[in-house]
Amino acid sequence: MLASSASIVIALAVLGLDADGVWSTSLGATVARARPAKQAPDGATLKSTAPIPQSPINNQSIGSVPTPALICTVATGRFVSSKFKHHFEVWTVAADGTTTLVESGTAQPSTNRAIYPIRSALGDGGYKWRVRAELEGFVGPWSTWANFVAQNAWTLLYTEDFSTPLNGAVAPWVLDGDTTPFDSTMDDRGLWYQNDYGPAWNTAFNSFATYRKEFPVGQDGWLTASLSARDWDRDGVIEAPPSITTRPQGRGYVAVLYVPDHTGGAIFRPTNRLPSQYRVEYTLKTIDFGGKRDGSIEYDGRVNGYSTEGCKTQHPWGEGSNSPGWTGDASVPYCQWQDVREGPFGYNGFHFLSIVDFANPAPRNLHFWHYRRKVLMDAFSQHPDRVGSGTGGRVCDASTSHYYNYRDSSFNTVNMWISGLPDWTPGPGGLAGNSQWFMTSCSGGVAEQQLSSAAELQPELMPNEFYTFAIERDTTGYTLEASGNFARVGQKTIRFHRPFIVNNVPIWHYNTAAGEYDGRFNDDLVQHDAFGSTTWPNQWPAGSAYPDYFVIGDLYTNAYEGSASLTDIRLYIPK
Repeated sequence: MLASSASIVIALAVLGLDADGVWSTSLGATVARARPAKQAPDGATLKSTAPIPQSPINNQSIGSVPTPALICTVATGRFVSSKFKHHFEVWTVAADGTTTLVESGTAQPSTNRAIYPIRSALGDGGYKWRVRAELEGFVGPWSTWANFVAQNAWTLLYTEDFSTPLNGAVAPWVLDGDTTPFDSTMDDRGLWYQNDYGPAWNTAFNSFATYRKEFPVGQDGWLTASLSARDWDRDGVIEAPPSITTRPQGRGYVAVLYVPDHTGGAIFRPTNRLPSQYRVEYTLKTIDFGGKRDGSIEYDGRVNGYSTEGCKTQHPWGEGSNSPGWTGDASVPYCQWQDVREGPFGYNGFHFLSIVDFANPAPRNLHFWHYRRKVLMDAFSQHPDRVGSGTGGRVCDASTSHYYNYRDSSFNTVNMWISGLPDWTPGPGGLAGNSQWFMTSCSGGVAEQQLSSAAELQPELMPNEFYTFAIERDTTGYTLEASGNFARVGQKTIRFHRPFIVNNVPIWHYNTAAGEYDGRFNDDLVQHDAFGSTTWPNQWPAGSAYPDYFVIGDLYTNAYEGSASLTDIRLYIPK
């Protein structure tokens, strides 16, 4: 059946083509050989509306953010309802009015907006940008110009966009001989567990083997990818190895962190210690480490992001012998330890960005990290069993400055918090761990000792929507920053500065140099348990120093399972 002339004219009009193309008919088939489309004065050949710039506009200052995201409304077609790609241009504006193209690129819109993250590090000065729709080589009308001013306090030191394949496939897995522990307290073979659980714990620990893999990433190898995996039966074969790989996404690339079993771990960290002042940031494109999808904790054949196969417990690093969810006896079979998939200790999660207090961090057991972090932003995706009849904590609606209950969220929240001083003498059957202080817009950015999420992610919108996380350290404290399209709030940058000490509450081990701290918070960590007592003296003495290292990913080797993708890890130093 021949296509009608009317339908062909409409189809050509959608693309901006003229109906006076050259037509020929052969063997019952109609073929259109269209002449090049007529261009509008601005070069448009696609019949669509012009997008409207939303941010940054009106000479807005972007302050200390070196790489802002450009946001506009979505262009609509005059004859079709399909979404167009949106093409952005960013130009510098010199003092004499001359302009230079900085970069251009495309973004796929979400429901009603297109967001384009600038990849180039911007210097101080004026900029302008514009955007238009694209479809198969045809372009719509340009938006009006939008202007902003960069007053950047940072200089880009390193950046990684993952356009170069990683060498993780050829890097070997190495048996962890446990010869260089980070500490004797709660590292994987920590004395704390032996004092609590007794000889049965050593049997549990020795029932499997741990393998590790590390390889350099980026210019000068400034990043390190670090992975951990479990060999369940000690036969030299890792049953479910995690991975960090790259793949194309849109017109760019992402690094994919994949942890198929909760006993694995995968992180990025800097190869060398961070400078005394810095800004580290990256863009999270996808996240699948638990939480609800479309209102359900069960999706894609999984429960809260975990596979439904077999048992998934904290073995052999339990919450302590005097904690609920199990008998507290280390001799019980693997499946009788505390469940991480569901039950009172059912939760999944991901470290969006954390600063820890020792060199060369690598995945370790969950409880080790509770004594090693300075500041962090993380996901804590609780199972409804853990929430129970309580609130599950609270989540801040930054648009109203009012909290709502975690149980009323999608369980995909962002916690922005600091580690404070620990309980120096935990009770029998307990664990060592720092106090936790959470910052939200609802508290005015004041750190409070109550589980409070600063925002709620919307994973269903990713990767068309994405989130940027950043941490800065200056001479006075740390700044935590998260940007993106948050549930109930919309597009927003949430940013809190926390001085090193507030009302005699310090950020744990904040001093990266001995001269930054006078020893006032020093004390001994003391354990008295059924199978032993130990004192670890001088946990924060005068003259000590603790290097800053960031970590991104799944740090825990007895909890957390899933995948995430990210790009554009950047490290800045003060200008």
